[in-house]
Amino acid sequence: MEKKHDEQFQTLARNLYLLLSQRYNVDKGLFSATALGNLTAYLGRPNNKQISNDDYNKLINIKRSLDEIAKENTISEQELSDLINLYNYFKNMDKDKYSKVSELELLFRKLSMQSKDAIINENEFNDFKEYMHIKRPIEEIFEDMLVNHLQKEKKGILFIVGNVGDGKSHILSYMMKKHSKIFMDYNIKIHNDATETDSPTTTALETMKKILKPFTDDNIDNQDTDRLIVAINLGVLTNLIEELKREGSFNAIVNFLEQSQILSSRDISEEGDSRFKVISFTEQTNFILVDGKIKSNFYEEVINRIYTPSPDNPFYIAYQHDVENGMDKLLHVNYEYMMRKDFQKSIIYLLVRAEIEFKTIISTRSLFNFFYDICMPRDDKSNYDSYLPYLLFQNAGRSELLTLISTLDPIRNQTRAIDAVTVELYQASDTTKKVSELLADESKNFDRIFQSFKDMQEQFNNFINTYLRIKFLINYEDGLFDNVLFDKYLAFYSTVQNGGQVDELFELVNESFFKWNGDSGFDGVIIKNPGRGRVKVLVEINLDPIDNFISGTGIGLKFKNNNNYYEVEIDYRCFEILTKLNKGYFLKEEDRQIAIKFDVFVGNVINSASVMNKNILLDLNTREKYELKKNMRKITLLRGGQ
Repeated sequence: MEKKHDEQFQTLARNLYLLLSQRYNVDKGLFSATALGNLTAYLGRPNNKQISNDDYNKLINIKRSLDEIAKENTISEQELSDLINLYNYFKNMDKDKYSKVSELELLFRKLSMQSKDAIINENEFNDFKEYMHIKRPIEEIFEDMLVNHLQKEKKGILFIVGNVGDGKSHILSYMMKKHSKIFMDYNIKIHNDATETDSPTTTALETMKKILKPFTDDNIDNQDTDRLIVAINLGVLTNLIEELKREGSFNAIVNFLEQSQILSSRDISEEGDSRFKVISFTEQTNFILVDGKIKSNFYEEVINRIYTPSPDNPFYIAYQHDVENGMDKLLHVNYEYMMRKDFQKSIIYLLVRAEIEFKTIISTRSLFNFFYDICMPRDDKSNYDSYLPYLLFQNAGRSELLTLISTLDPIRNQTRAIDAVTVELYQASDTTKKVSELLADESKNFDRIFQSFKDMQEQFNNFINTYLRIKFLINYEDGLFDNVLFDKYLAFYSTVQNGGQVDELFELVNESFFKWNGDSGFDGVIIKNPGRGRVKVLVEINLDPIDNFISGTGIGLKFKNNNNYYEVEIDYRCFEILTKLNKGYFLKEEDRQIAIKFDVFVGNVINSASVMNKNILLDLNTREKYELKKNMRKITLLRGGQ
């Protein structure tokens, strides 16, 4: 029976070879496994591709099976069935489909920041760009400020503050189009780039002062009409405030900006001069927590605009047209993966996690580019590295966002469950068959990815990585992966967001505080002079928790010591370091840089602590303590300081 399978396979493979040779008008000589391999390479060549990568892989697998028969090994019923399906597929397919222009590809190129047709162009809006515009909460704030502030005030400034690439220019251009009549009728001036100069001989700050001249202390109360919108980055604003202070004639603006708390981690204050308003992108987040679970209307809306199967979605319409024309490019495969709700949910989780872990601002522009990058392979000659799981996690360097996402790659998890499945796959006689068993009903959806690994034992690491990434995208909460620490941080964040107090986090910060400069071994004291040296100065500190609050994606904590108040922001990466520190981890210099706000907090508390009348010295070798007392002009050293 097995011999008969081999003969049927050889006959059908010969018929397939003749069919392809005739259909594509290619002559590679008499049929053989080598001739089939040469024909496949010709049809799949990068500069004139006539078959898809998937078709290429299937034909190569046929060639490999023929090689096995030549070695007197038998082929399986599944291999024969696959060949029958492949023959029927080529018999009925449109041979010109890969030379046709893909409508979906043309649309996707508009998502790329590198494209001249990119959607995000601050200077214009067309129907397609109107469709792709995503309304964000900050847009409603902007609209309210425009209509109820600038329109009503004879003199007024609206400051739009943020960081590079966070969408200030985009939302400004959208509002200028939507409310063009207001901008025109009320002569609202725009200064969209606070880093630009009006001449080669003046600095950006000098240009800003010229623009703000109608709002000097001498001019602000005159009867002239002046309405202005200034889009400015946070760092430039800091320098501007200092410059205006030195100038001394912009006190109204300076007082307002300082009272607004725009440079602090607190919420913006609504108090101050009513002629000025400020909108901050820096404290905006793209997510909320509902019952401790991540929810992002913004990310969901962007995904829906591109991937939802709707007759109103131009991307989906383009995808359908391509499918009807017989197209089956890698872009179409990746697009189909992104239409899956489980993949969408996992990618939203990744985006929010990147936002929280790295305090990054993900703008609409970078998000469109992100979806272009994870769906559009760089070329059509690749295999497993052209599919979404690889493009998502192993594409560092292609964009700043993908570089961050690469650090969240599920293969970085070190769990017993992952070790067990790795051993199971490594020991399997047929890894492709074993991964099909592990994926169960889902295996057929990813077969084309794993087919590219067939007979490639040297690619085992990439094979297991691909499996883990697929499992993560199907369900990021799968027991294979360890998200415990991040989930704990989310729980703290949710508690504070809902008005509760995070006693456990206060305790973690308190314990970490006393270990930050090294563990003295004594309660209630912290080392003031870390580093080398036998003798350490100890400072008595008593941190009392006062309050906690949300600060962007971080958690702000307020403490009291000796009638002085201190605030520190604990973001996720700082939380991660403090957690490790309390489990015996030895701090590195790079950890102090990551947790720089905590490092500054420790220094501020130590330096302002009341130690003038009592200093404790610790000899690290003998563990002896000495109390250094200063009384009038007399200094005494006593052994056994308490």
